[in-house]
Amino acid sequence: MPQGPGFVNLRVFNELGVPLEEVEVLAGGTGLGATNSDGYLNMKLDSSARTMLEFRKEGLLPMFKAVEVKPDETSVVAVHMAGEAQKFEIDATAGGKI
Repeated sequence: MPQGPGFVNLRVFNELGVPLEEVEVLAGGTGLGATNSDGYLNMKLDSSARTMLEFRKEGLLPMFKAVEVKPDETSVVAVHMAGEAQKFEIDATAGGKI
C-alpha cells in the first residue's frame, strides 16, 4: 500500500539564537528551498526512515542533519549554524610566545 508524504517544519538559527534568512536547504544534492526572514522553511518530503538534510549559507559552516519523515506526520526541526573559523596570522619574528 503506498504511503503519503511526510512534512518537515524547519527553523534555522545562528550560534546566538538569531533566526537566519536565505539558508539553502538540500536533500541528496537537490535544492528544497530557502528559509524566510524568520528562519522558517516548511516542506513536504517522501516518507522514509531518515532523510539527510544539508544547510548552506555564505559565511557559515555547512550543517547536516538527519530527520525522520513519517507518512502524513509533521517533524519539527531546529538547526543552529556556526560561523566559519576565523583566520589569522602570527608573526613569529616579533619574539612573542604562543
